[in-house]
Amino acid sequence: MKSSIFVCIFFWLLAGQSFAATSPTTLKVKIYEILISTSQDCSNPVSVANNAAADFVNLLNSPTLGSGAVSPATYQCVVFKMSDQMKYVPTANEGNDCIAGTEYILDLCNGGGGAPNSSVSPAGSAIDCSADATGTVDNTVYMYVTTGSTWTTGPGNPFKPINAATCSSSTCGLQLGSVLTLGGRRNSKFVVNGTNKIVDSGSRCEMQPPAMSFQLL
Repeated sequence: MKSSIFVCIFFWLLAGQSFAATSPTTLKVKIYEILISTSQDCSNPVSVANNAAADFVNLLNSPTLGSGAVSPATYQCVVFKMSDQMKYVPTANEGNDCIAGTEYILDLCNGGGGAPNSSVSPAGSAIDCSADATGTVDNTVYMYVTTGSTWTTGPGNPFKPINAATCSSSTCGLQLGSVLTLGGRRNSKFVVNGTNKIVDSGSRCEMQPPAMSFQLL
């Protein structure tokens, strides 16, 4: 018997904390498809939401991206087929480069600035972003959020799964803080925590990877 899953993204901001960073008032992404896998290497994923005509949505509005029926199991990986561009607005000024109320665009996969320059699809097809030296091209990439990854910031590549064929390092993929367990009467929500993730890198306003996890409702 299969369980129903509603793919909602809840954006979580924690108030009353003081850090050398700021939080977003909006965080917009374009997600074409969401897949889930029972494996930490994200193999054999099952599609639970698909929208080929997707546009940018604000995660602060907790959007519902789709629903579907999947087999009861413990899922350890979420795969997002998405644009490599992210748009965000800082809540407050941060350093010299982050101005409150100003929308910034961060290109996540490109040929410059130390960003990853390639991705791979779940089927193993290579996606090359290296020609985008200026970071202005809207490339379609796959982001792998998995319990097998230790990566939260710094050098890494969230656009490749952890396996011998594509990337053997635990800094591949993006860390998933908890598994999704489907079955019985359990319902879960996918939480994206962007608290104090906007920082002044010294040359531009950047959005660091948010923390992601599932939580029981």
